[in-house]
Amino acid sequence: GASNFSHVRNRGSGGAVAVEFFRPSIAPALVVRGANRFTNVSATNTGGAYAALFYAETQRVHAVVEGTNLFDTTTARLEGGALSFLFALNSSDTHVTLTGANTFRNAVSEGGTGGGGLSVLYVGPSANATVAVDGSNTFQHCRAPATFGGAIHVIFTDESTDADLRICGNQSFIATSGGYGGAVAYVWHGRAARPNIRIHGTHSFIGTSAPQNGGALYFSFFQGSVDSYLVLDGANQFVGTSSILGAGAIGLISNGNSLRAYLAFRGTANFSHTNGGLGGAIYLHYLNTMEEGYVAVQGSYTFEHSSSNLLGGAIAIEFFRIASSSIVIHGNHRFTNCSANEDIGGAIFLFHRETQRVNVTLSGPMVFEGCTALEIGGAVGGLFLGNTSDLSFDIRDGPHFRDCGVSTQGGSVSLAVVAPQASNNRFLLQNVTAEGSYVSQQYGTGGTFYFQCSSDIPNLSAPATTKQGLRAWLHTCETSVRNVSIYGATAAYGGGLAVA
Repeated sequence: GASNFSHVRNRGSGGAVAVEFFRPSIAPALVVRGANRFTNVSATNTGGAYAALFYAETQRVHAVVEGTNLFDTTTARLEGGALSFLFALNSSDTHVTLTGANTFRNAVSEGGTGGGGLSVLYVGPSANATVAVDGSNTFQHCRAPATFGGAIHVIFTDESTDADLRICGNQSFIATSGGYGGAVAYVWHGRAARPNIRIHGTHSFIGTSAPQNGGALYFSFFQGSVDSYLVLDGANQFVGTSSILGAGAIGLISNGNSLRAYLAFRGTANFSHTNGGLGGAIYLHYLNTMEEGYVAVQGSYTFEHSSSNLLGGAIAIEFFRIASSSIVIHGNHRFTNCSANEDIGGAIFLFHRETQRVNVTLSGPMVFEGCTALEIGGAVGGLFLGNTSDLSFDIRDGPHFRDCGVSTQGGSVSLAVVAPQASNNRFLLQNVTAEGSYVSQQYGTGGTFYFQCSSDIPNLSAPATTKQGLRAWLHTCETSVRNVSIYGATAAYGGGLAVA
């Protein structure tokens, strides 16, 4: 209905309302519905306004918050500045839904694991967890200063199976902030099996920030994942989002052994004046993904004045020790005045170490204009280290580079394979146009495109079996250039193209 809770404090959980279940034998259903008002309420523990706590073997829970509820100036010392849902010890078939046109204003989680507006926390193993945010909710000035999710977080402390996490509708996040995930954080501390994350709709992230990583969105798999699926589509905008160390808008970290990771960025999105330490807009980091890491950026994405302090002015992707990976950036994308202020890849930075069967494709009528990096790859920088083999890197069918530049090498594109046993690697340029690219230093190389293949010189005193007929040194690296137009490029060596 229209209940009003004002200036209420609780030394436990739930500043206004708390509900607890211990090993319930029924299927609990909780509903907060209507135009209720929670103003100036606080809790010493969790849930500044409302807390629902489920202990020990909870099954078939349905919790719904819907309507036009107002949460204004609500505070929790621990999780959930406004709303907190806790599932402890072997939960299964749990459903939490936030829908309607609710408003969260100045909701703060001061500690714990965070969640400035909404916290959903799973302690212990969980299975078949669904958390959905739908409707047209507004989160404004919500905070989790040193932890996860300035507005929303979902955290799994142990193994989880079949987690289904969705943000749909038309959500607004305005000036929310967290340590990780300025607006939203999804975190798995235990191994995740078949997590399904979908962010779909028309969402806006305005001025959100997180000093550690993910100025707007943050995803983390501390012990890896199996068959993970993450999709961002719809028509989203990220304006003025920022992170000091990580991604300016969207950050993902996966450590431990992961199998079959799938990430897709589709639809339309606008990233404007986003800034990060690694990846001005998007930063993806995978360690020990044993097989099938797949990343696709498709549709129509615009990056305007996106910048990073180190690598990848708009996008940075890092894969370490991967058995097989594919990166496809295809569509009508536009990168304008993006910059990597101290290092590599003014628009895009790609890094692989000790990887095999790597396929990278940049294709379609995308435009890179006015992109710069301090040293290498004014628009695109790629670095492949270790025992890299079977690399295929294609730039083809429409990309246009205009007025991009660096100080050292590759005014528009710099790709380098530096590996002692690299083999079967291939670079392809086809149906590409570049104009006005430059390398500014006196001895700069590759005014437009720079390709390098090099390896350690073998130890000639080592046994013959280790030298393999010098093949470790004289490895395979093929560069193909077809139907490429280059205008007005400048460099001391190789104004158009340099191959080393």
